[in-house]
Amino acid sequence: GGQNDGVSNAEELALRLSYLMVRRTRDEVDVEIPAVHHQIVTLPAVPEVTTLMHRGALPAALAAAATHKIDAALAHAADLAPCLVWTWRRADAEAISAQLPSVFVHGGLSVEERDARVQEACARGVSLVATMDAAATGLNLQKIGSRMLFHSLDWVPVKMLQAIGRLRRLGQSANKIHVVFLVLEGSPDELIRRTVIDKLDQWERIMAAGRLTPDDAAELSSNLSAGDKEFMQRIYKEMSDG
Repeated sequence: GGQNDGVSNAEELALRLSYLMVRRTRDEVDVEIPAVHHQIVTLPAVPEVTTLMHRGALPAALAAAATHKIDAALAHAADLAPCLVWTWRRADAEAISAQLPSVFVHGGLSVEERDARVQEACARGVSLVATMDAAATGLNLQKIGSRMLFHSLDWVPVKMLQAIGRLRRLGQSANKIHVVFLVLEGSPDELIRRTVIDKLDQWERIMAAGRLTPDDAAELSSNLSAGDKEFMQRIYKEMSDG
């Protein structure tokens, strides 16, 4: 394990993250919404992905990990059906949807086409397979069901929480949302798990407050190795520059 030395420049870190904080009123935070159960499913390492990680080829490692996780995504989506399946790449979403009773939504659709496909999934009682750019924000998907699968993970916490929020909202008939994250060992997934997924409850509390304090930043960096902290800095740069 790594040394827990806290975080340097916590005030600057808080400022960077504040740009993407979603501001909500206390009344909005206190409304009745379902609880969330997080389940992490760990998949065995793949030599191709591990090699790419050792070379520092992060984008290539992410892409290779996504490809190797498709079979596992199909198996878990079948068990969870009907459910909401998230991917990043359109090709992955299409491959999963083609082998699963489902409707496929991607970023190339018009708003009307997207809404029609969502309605189709609800009417047929089948899963919805979607890319995050197509449906992670601005949609009420609670009628799809109460189960969700992340085939691909996002290194921006706000995006993960927004995706979960498609099912966790008013009008959801279930009292608990079941969210499954597929984590491939020896891949960027492990870093995202430690820096984002394992701390989603903390991120949600910060979002509800509408601001990130230096103490929050220090807490988010606690119990992380130097390598993890470096990765977090890359995340924060993406968030502030994106």
